[in-house]
Amino acid sequence: MPVAAEWGAEYVLVHMPSLMLPGTPYQGEADTWEMARRSGRELEEISVQYGVPIVVENVGPNPHFHTGQHYRQFLAEFPSLRFCLDIGHLLLLHTRTGIDQLAFAEVTARLTASVHVYSARPAEYRQYHHIPAHPSFRPEEGWADIPALLCAVQAGNPD
Repeated sequence: MPVAAEWGAEYVLVHMPSLMLPGTPYQGEADTWEMARRSGRELEEISVQYGVPIVVENVGPNPHFHTGQHYRQFLAEFPSLRFCLDIGHLLLLHTRTGIDQLAFAEVTARLTASVHVYSARPAEYRQYHHIPAHPSFRPEEGWADIPALLCAVQAGNPD
């Protein structure tokens, strides 16, 4: 954070919460939320200390913290933190959990300060990681419906 402040960063982006992939020691819902709240308090403190806003980006999978409502609940507790909708992470979460991507974007729209736009079907993500969005990528072929997601954010957050 000192470097971000020194360089005049507009914000610092963090992934939230911790991933829970196969083989990760089990964390229950209470543990997950306690860790998230502890992190939220620390992030707010360093944001104030260094005068640099912090933006929380969705990531997954975490069975206890991954829905749009979870992010709304978390950010309601820490209103100085902002939200970044990561469309690639959201698509990967959808492929693992079946979460409704559009509903997620609608629920978090009012909180969204930035959007990370890229494509990330699982096979391509494992090989190339982030793939630039392209108009030829169709939702019926497993790609995120980026125009619909952006429209949902814009409709819920005209600012």
